[in-house]
Amino acid sequence: MTTRILSVLARPSLAVLAAVAIAAVSLLVAGRASAAPDDVDFSIEVAGAGCSTATVDTKCDVAPGGPYTLRVNIDAFSTFKGGYSSGKVSLVRSITGTPKASSIIWPGCGSPGLTTGASSAVLGCTPGNSSYLGSVLELQYNCPSGTSSHTITLLNAADGSESHVVSTKGPTAVDVDGKETLTINCTEEAPALVGGVQADLSDRMPSHDGGPGAIAAASAAGVIALAGIGWGVRRRTGAS
Repeated sequence: MTTRILSVLARPSLAVLAAVAIAAVSLLVAGRASAAPDDVDFSIEVAGAGCSTATVDTKCDVAPGGPYTLRVNIDAFSTFKGGYSSGKVSLVRSITGTPKASSIIWPGCGSPGLTTGASSAVLGCTPGNSSYLGSVLELQYNCPSGTSSHTITLLNAADGSESHVVSTKGPTAVDVDGKETLTINCTEEAPALVGGVQADLSDRMPSHDGGPGAIAAASAAGVIALAGIGWGVRRRTGAS
């Protein structure tokens, strides 16, 4: 009698677990599908300095006269299913000085490529049909000698004239956060030189091609695991 009761109690537990997991999958996929079609999230950081516009710490300490690597990232894009066909990154620096080195990381970038000026940099890419997220550009600059501060800003504009990506479905996606600015403090208090353009990719933002399919697959694996746990419970209670 006790065994039969436990077995009956185990059945609704399995059903509840499966229902919760399936609901979670539906919410995740629906959340992606309902995201605004004109939303992309860029960020900039100084490699190794622990500062980024993706966090609250946007002040970067670099030794006077020392090199530092500015890195541009695409952190999110709301229309994964369609991807994007082209993109642009616009940067402006509050002091003059062209990059000492550069590295275009955006896969399949194509033309027009990178253009740098005395206090600006523009990268245009035509990757075709991409859902790539990750680091797209690195520029090596130097702090002036002596203690000073300057800023680097990633320009965003609602009309898409600055940093953006163009969805394969047509709309231009812009960063709704507006301009993103880092303050570079050239100070003797900097812990160490943060170095030039990175040859090692290990400290770059992880890159991937994401989408609802990947989310659904991961969540489905969770459903299977939960179902297995529930089945195991039924087996053990039925055997006792």
